[in-house]
Amino acid sequence: MKNWSIKSVFVLVAFVMMSTVLMAGVSPVGTWDYKVLEAPYEYQKGMLIVEKADAKYNVKFNINGKEKKAQNVKFSGSDLTFSTYVENEYITFKIKVSEKEMKGTLTYSEGNMAITALKKKK
Repeated sequence: MKNWSIKSVFVLVAFVMMSTVLMAGVSPVGTWDYKVLEAPYEYQKGMLIVEKADAKYNVKFNINGKEKKAQNVKFSGSDLTFSTYVENEYITFKIKVSEKEMKGTLTYSEGNMAITALKKKK
C-alpha cells in the first residue's frame, strides 16, 4: 500500500506541474528572426522585437536597418495580432506563437503572405 501511495503522489505532482506550465501559455516577448519569402527581396527577412511594458505589448520591426513600430498590438493565448504601414501599404499580421517559433499570415491590399519567425537565443 505504501508504494501505491508514493506513486500516486508523484503522479499527482507531475500532473499539477504540467497543468501549471500549460496554463501559463507562451510569451511572444523576445527577438525573432522573421521571413516572408513571397515578399519583395528587401522585405523577405528582418527582425521582430516584442516587448511588454505595463501589461501592454509593443512590436518593433527592423527592416534593412530601419526600425518601425507596429500599431494595434494584441496578444491573447497564443495569438499575436498587429498592423503597420510599409511604403504607404497597410499590413495586418495574424500570428500563432509557440515557445521557439511563430507562424502566420500578413494581409495587404493584394492578398496574403505567409510569415514565419524563429526566436533568437539570448
